[in-house]
Amino acid sequence: MNTKLSDWALRIFVILYACACVWLIIKECSIAKEIKNEKNIITMIAENMIEFEDIEFCWIDEVGNDCCIDSLKDYSCSPSITLDIEDLKSILNKDYYIEKQENTALGMYKPIAMLKFNDKSSNRYSVTFSFLNAEVRFYRNDEIQRVMMMYDSDQILQIFYKF
Repeated sequence: MNTKLSDWALRIFVILYACACVWLIIKECSIAKEIKNEKNIITMIAENMIEFEDIEFCWIDEVGNDCCIDSLKDYSCSPSITLDIEDLKSILNKDYYIEKQENTALGMYKPIAMLKFNDKSSNRYSVTFSFLNAEVRFYRNDEIQRVMMMYDSDQILQIFYKF
């Protein structure tokens, strides 16, 4: 009698475990679809989906010592340089960036350049560039939206030196 009870308990456990695995797979697939369907800033610029204005570039002189590295308010920047939409497109060319995978170790993040611009619906975008680890962080209204890696950081740096 005891073996029949343990056999049924084992069968029920296996069925519940299989159901949990299937649920997790379905959930992971739906999250991946949401990320693929999400339009990022680079895509919006490349496809001219949104008009941008007040485009500025500046070098980051210093990041506050006692601050969160993602708090843009604590950045001390050089005077801003005004850019046009073509400059923005050349900097945010989608061929220069690749998606950061979850398990990619990037090393130390120290931003040295920032790109700022607005869209017509008064969203404020900021893009910070860390050439130390080839990382780019995209912010909308001072909240981080996406982290990417620079595919060719030398090319981007050459564009910045033109300003």
